[in-house]
Amino acid sequence: MVKIDDISKATGFSRTTISKALNDKSDISEKTKEIVRKAAKELNYIPNINARNLRKKRNNIIAVIISSPSKESEKTNSLYPLLLGVNKFLEEKDLELALYIIDSEKQIKKSYIKFCKERNVIGAILVGIKTDDIYLKQLINSDLPCVLIDINIKTDSNNISIVQIDDFKASCEAVQYLIDNGHTNIVYLNGVKNSTVSVDRLKGYKATLRKNKLLVNEDYIVEADFSEKKAEEKTNELLIKHPEVTAIFSASDLMALGAMSAIEKLKLKIPEDISIIGFDDIPIAYYLKPGLTTIAQSFYEKGLESAKLIWKQLNNEVKGEVVTLVHQLVIRDSVRKLK
Repeated sequence: MVKIDDISKATGFSRTTISKALNDKSDISEKTKEIVRKAAKELNYIPNINARNLRKKRNNIIAVIISSPSKESEKTNSLYPLLLGVNKFLEEKDLELALYIIDSEKQIKKSYIKFCKERNVIGAILVGIKTDDIYLKQLINSDLPCVLIDINIKTDSNNISIVQIDDFKASCEAVQYLIDNGHTNIVYLNGVKNSTVSVDRLKGYKATLRKNKLLVNEDYIVEADFSEKKAEEKTNELLIKHPEVTAIFSASDLMALGAMSAIEKLKLKIPEDISIIGFDDIPIAYYLKPGLTTIAQSFYEKGLESAKLIWKQLNNEVKGEVVTLVHQLVIRDSVRKLK
């Protein structure tokens, strides 16, 4: 690895001059800077950012902490655009993104505050945190700026901001679309109980049925844990037990994929026999046959807005702000209008 000493030997300048030139200090002439930069480029010198930050006694690391992602989540392709959104803004502000994946066991072994301090983190963006996660309780009492994505909680903390969509409203729109198309026996595939998005989407499902004077049949509400495999199993069981069902609303496109697989294995057709609506608008939803009607949300925008909020909190421009992004019902071919 090329070091400052190597540039010093190549140019004849001292280590101090080399360091000042590379850091664009005003007491070094432009001609000297040009010579040093040229030598550094020719030698393929790569500065040690961590060492530079230690010398400046400045930390610039923003952590994205993801709680227990499942192996199945790779199909959703939601994390990548979210990280792109975060990184896009942080790069503009000369902040570094560090990605960490934690599970319940890690949360027990090391507290949220200790975890962040050991890594010189100045702010955190948390994804996939559940209501019973230890870190959620700890960060509420922390003075470290953080942004929660898709965690709709009420807190008086000035250090916690939230980025979300209106999951309740989105769920209402999806169920209403099924009802407007003549469906009354509608199954709801729910995510996990300790996720606030699952809670809000379930509330929307129930509220819309009641608004249309339809019975909320608890047998039609299935917990599938945002799992494609579990959704397939539960859908198979339910459709055999309840042949009167004509439509399914799934709280995620991933679970919708599982439901569609179960429908196909039962020799039923979409939408002729069973209509289905998903949630998220993952890339594969467009290419399915039939195309999946779903609720679209932008994970890139969630990442971008989260990074903006962290920056504002670090600069005392906001205190505990909630940003609600837009969503859209994307109509494709997976819902049939009943006569």
